[in-house]
Amino acid sequence: MNTLNNLLKENKIDSVPIDFGESTKLLKSAEEDIFFARKTFKDSVKWGFTILYHAAIKILRGLLN
Repeated sequence: MNTLNNLLKENKIDSVPIDFGESTKLLKSAEEDIFFARKTFKDSVKWGFTILYHAAIKILRGLLN
């Protein structure tokens, strides 16, 4: 039997409906972060990468949502 189906039956994972609105918000927010990170690199490479890191998390959450 499929491992995913087993996990669902054993209530170890939940099936979550797709929320395209939330995905769109996350991707838009990540886009804004990337724009801001470009400006930030001039003053601080460290903070620029920190902002990009958070943008990457938003992108992944948006894609997995």
